[in-house]
Amino acid sequence: MKRKTKTFYFVTVSVIAGVAAVALYYWWTAPYSLPKVEDGITLDQYGLTFEGEQEAQLAIEALPASDQIAELKEKMEKAPDNLAYSNALRIQMREAGMTEDYISYVQQLKPATPELQLQQALAYVDLLQDPDLGTASLGQISMRSISLLNEIINERPYDWFAHYARGLNNLYWPSGLQRTDKAIQDLGYCLAVAKQLEGQLDLAIWPLTYIAYGDALVKDGQVKKGIEVWKDGFRKYKTDDALSRRAGLSEQGARDTVRGERGIDEFRRPDPSVSDLSMVWDDMNRGE
Repeated sequence: MKRKTKTFYFVTVSVIAGVAAVALYYWWTAPYSLPKVEDGITLDQYGLTFEGEQEAQLAIEALPASDQIAELKEKMEKAPDNLAYSNALRIQMREAGMTEDYISYVQQLKPATPELQLQQALAYVDLLQDPDLGTASLGQISMRSISLLNEIINERPYDWFAHYARGLNNLYWPSGLQRTDKAIQDLGYCLAVAKQLEGQLDLAIWPLTYIAYGDALVKDGQVKKGIEVWKDGFRKYKTDDALSRRAGLSEQGARDTVRGERGIDEFRRPDPSVSDLSMVWDDMNRGE
């Protein structure tokens, strides 16, 4: 009887251990989760149609080197819903140290299209580059950007760029201020849309979306999931250097990378390139 009891206990413990091992293995290897994306949403609802921007980019490249700001203002006023003109003007004025002038200029344009609101929000992101700003000022400027993006999303709930820009804003805040979960929510939505559209619409910004969502997860302490996102992105975009580097990182390497690029305990200034949207339609024009 005792032998049967011992055998029973041994079998029971073995079964429990086996189930636990399977559960643990699944936890380690399960695919990362993304929010569900509704069916039937159009590219226009996502704000991901760029025929006008592709044509405008060609016109921008043909502008004479002198007085491009005046030329771009004229084109922007005629087509306030064209992201290419408003983006090019913002970058030009940023490089000339005129970002606050750009914001004032956009604020007086009527009607205030979602595209102009987006560019104004991105101009606030550009202002975050000022090395003299302290954490409090950086937070205030970022909140101005987020407030504008909230307005866009209230009117256009599926707008991809608005969610992406809001997610990036929150990604650079110190983790102690508890905004990383908001970054995960927006960037997770953006990646879910990207994965839905991959193959139908291949955009140069998709790899950056894998990077940003993975970074947000790592910053939140979900390091293994973040690395899996990077690996998934690298499987699709083998030539992307940033994904290639991240996909091969250890957990400590992942934390160090995100700390260096996004900040973890402190407010990190974003790289100036994050606000330049022209890569999307420029890449489409080159057919890459």
